[in-house]
Order: sequence, then structure tokens, then C-alpha cells
Amino acid sequence: MAVGIFFYSTKRRRAKIDYTGPESLFGYTIVKVKGAVQVGLDTYIEQGYIREVNSINFEGHLNMLYHRRADFVSTSLNIAKYMIPKLELENDLYISMRPVDQYTRHIMVLNGREDILHFINDVIKKMAQDPHWRDAMAKFGAAELRVTDFEAEN
Repeated sequence: MAVGIFFYSTKRRRAKIDYTGPESLFGYTIVKVKGAVQVGLDTYIEQGYIREVNSINFEGHLNMLYHRRADFVSTSLNIAKYMIPKLELENDLYISMRPVDQYTRHIMVLNGREDILHFINDVIKKMAQDPHWRDAMAKFGAAELRVTDFEAEN
């Protein structure tokens, strides 16, 4: 799953910022939850190349971007695709095409419990076809669910 960078950008106030590496953020201010780890950027924040301001939640992050108290935030693309329209900020925020970081999710199952693994895989496949689930996912900007069979690892 990709972690996107979301930059403040309106035609009347500031140009878009496209992430091309940590150096492309030097001189800008990130908004994040105090103490939260920002993989790939914390070293540059500590060295003062990127400034940091804090907010308590993602809605607060977006409001700080909108009111120009910060320049960017790094978060899940699904969260942003849900919150930006909810707050009616589609014309005020820009999503960089290149993420700062990427991650995957894993499910742990007790060794030897193939029955549980099969059950999880079946549920995920059914969810991908369920119209109610698809409608719920669309609210988060995820029109389709990527279905992957989980396999036992030793």
C-alpha cells in the first residue's frame, strides 16, 4: 500500500510540490502528530532541513494545510481520498504522484492452521464481490479491492 504525500496548493497561494525525494521537501513544513515517526523524513526534520508543526488528528492536519500553517502531510492515500472531499478541499489540496514510503499488510495465523488461512482467503474473495463492501470502499477512493491469497510461511 502506498503512503501518499498531500501538499497544500491553490492557484492563488502556492504552487504544487511534487515529491521526488527528501530534498524536494527541504525548506517546507510538515504537519504530523507529535512523536509520530515519519519514515524517510525524520532525519531531515531533526537536522532542520524540514520544519515540523503538530496537530492531533488528520482533520487538523488538513485544516493546518488549508490555513497555510504547514506545507504538506504524509498519510495513507485512502484516508486522504475520504477526508479531502468530506471537508470540501478538493480544489485546495494536491496529491503528489510519488509516495514517500510504501508498506504492505500481513495477517498472522497460527502455524499449521490452514483452515483459518482458507477461511480468511474465502472471506476476502467474497468481500471483493460484495456490492455493499464495494460501495463502502468507494467512499475511501478504493474502487476495487486487490485480492491476494495469503500463503503459509515458515
